[in-house]
Amino acid sequence: MRHPAKGRTRISKQPDGDLARSAGDWGGADPFAPDFRDNPYPALNQLRERHPGNLTPLGTGRMSRYDAVATTFKKAQTSMTLAAGPAPNFDPEDTRGSCLECMLKQDGPAPVRRRRLAMQSRAHNTARQMAAEVAQSVTRAMDQALKQGRMEIVADLAHHLPSRMMCRIMGVPLQARDLCNEWTAARTNAFSARFCPPRSSSVRATRVTQWPLILRCWCASGGSA
Repeated sequence: MRHPAKGRTRISKQPDGDLARSAGDWGGADPFAPDFRDNPYPALNQLRERHPGNLTPLGTGRMSRYDAVATTFKKAQTSMTLAAGPAPNFDPEDTRGSCLECMLKQDGPAPVRRRRLAMQSRAHNTARQMAAEVAQSVTRAMDQALKQGRMEIVADLAHHLPSRMMCRIMGVPLQARDLCNEWTAARTNAFSARFCPPRSSSVRATRVTQWPLILRCWCASGGSA
């Protein structure tokens, strides 16, 4: 989601709780509706056809057509945050960890520079160096699928392969990959923490405290812990 650039459009304080869910027009694609969570595709298809540029009750914009997305990123004066500064999905009480300072959710030259530096780790040369391991991982996944006669495409391939490669880039030992995935997912929920259930918020807070500790342990052990 992108937001009107600060200084261009003033957005009032976002509503909380149930009020946020009923204060505006979701264009028929309300992410809080149970039927949307069960099967979002019909609503998203309708949104793309009827409201390709949808301003949600939270003050965020949803672009559902490629040309609109491309124009927004390349030409529109938009911002990663609301007029007052915070991202609309963040929990205002979530002040621990680095999520509030995440480069993905900030504007300005410094975060842009950091994002560009991070993208270099996924550059063509880096991908080419991992090509053999990617091919081996895909082959193993397909062989296992043929043996079992089925494949859970997300868990066995779409999630497994990128997480394996990212852990390699970051130097996370293979035996810690599942733990890294679990903790990363919990922390990533902070991007929508305002709407996460209490248990998810509790788990996330615990991970924020423990994450630096396990990173220090990995570094102290030379990546073998």
